[in-house]
Amino acid sequence: MGTRTRRIPCTRSLAALESLDLTRSDVITRDSVHGQGQCTPDAIANLIERAARAAGLGHVHAHVLRHTFATRLLSRGVDVRTVQQLMGHRDIKTTLTYLHLIRGAERRAMDALEPATGTTRAPQHGSEPNISNPRRSPRT
Repeated sequence: MGTRTRRIPCTRSLAALESLDLTRSDVITRDSVHGQGQCTPDAIANLIERAARAAGLGHVHAHVLRHTFATRLLSRGVDVRTVQQLMGHRDIKTTLTYLHLIRGAERRAMDALEPATGTTRAPQHGSEPNISNPRRSPRT
């Protein structure tokens, strides 16, 4: 992630949280924030870990959240350049790795539909496919 300062755009529902006094939460405390509204990387990691534990999610770290953010945007058809900008990636190749992961998952999903033999037979016109034994001819 590096040490660069990043602008983080928020959805409307996330921006609405600004009105809450999160310092009263069991997850976020005044001690978590340092300086003028800036958090250290360790403080952010601690906040994420505590929030994940409170939500029953187990071990979650910042990169998991970034990965989820990028893959969800790309899987919903958001332009790769836009995702690159939002992620703060200097090189488009970094963003493209997320797109390749999605395409790989799509391919594995389609492969899971193939019979164990790895081959398929198109049904004859007007007949229903025989899914119990792909080598057996459909009844006529």
